[in-house]
Amino acid sequence: MSEKQEKVSYRKETYIVFLTWFVPWLFGKVEGWLGETEWKVPKWVQQSAAWFAKDAPISNALLLSLMAALVYGVWLVIRLYRGWNHAIVSWKAEIAQLRGALESARNAYKMQQDIQGRSQLELAALREKLATSEKEREAAEQKLAGRLAKPEPKVFTAITTAYQDLFREATIEHVHWRWDYHPASSTPTDFRSFCEQCDMPIDLGRPQLLPGNSRPAVKCGTCDHRIHLNRTAFQEMTHAKDTVERAIRLNTWPSYSSKNEERICRITTSASTR
Repeated sequence: MSEKQEKVSYRKETYIVFLTWFVPWLFGKVEGWLGETEWKVPKWVQQSAAWFAKDAPISNALLLSLMAALVYGVWLVIRLYRGWNHAIVSWKAEIAQLRGALESARNAYKMQQDIQGRSQLELAALREKLATSEKEREAAEQKLAGRLAKPEPKVFTAITTAYQDLFREATIEHVHWRWDYHPASSTPTDFRSFCEQCDMPIDLGRPQLLPGNSRPAVKCGTCDHRIHLNRTAFQEMTHAKDTVERAIRLNTWPSYSSKNEERICRITTSASTR
């Protein structure tokens, strides 16, 4: 029962007890007035008033009033006991809630301390790793400083200079290629494709399926020479680069240079006869 409902019930019961005490007192007072009035009063009302006003050995009205007061007192004591009992139960529930909240707070605090302890251990391990990394970095810097102070001389052999000057073009399978060398790494780069017959530039990136051919081919716009492709343009360039690097490693590039001189003579002779 809520506090508002208890207040309403308390008021109703108080009104009932008050009326129980007030009615006998009222009948005891009006008994004489009923005998003197000229109004027609029911007989049962007159008898009830006479009974309440009877004084042998004590006034019945006073007796009933005392009984009503006693009942009210007993009821009031019961109400107070119930209210006090309800308050004790509420206090116990609140105390239990406070104990639960306190226990939860203790557990949370303990968990936080455990987490903080683990975090401190992890932080100490990270600091140790950082110190180790700093030492390794300092050692690496010292080693690098020593190397920079005494640079290793670069040795250029005669054969290296020769291939960089003489080996800059070659016919690989069905395409003639020209390239340059990277100034820092000395590796072949910037490959360009040319017609093997007339030495004019050709674009391998636009193959066509020409009449009478089952494979895509590139047609030279100058001499109508057809170059049948087995790969894409990028794959052809990659294959040419791998072949050139292999010839440099195995020192077989002079043979490509000899074939290139024969090709130049052939193209020159063909151009002079036209």
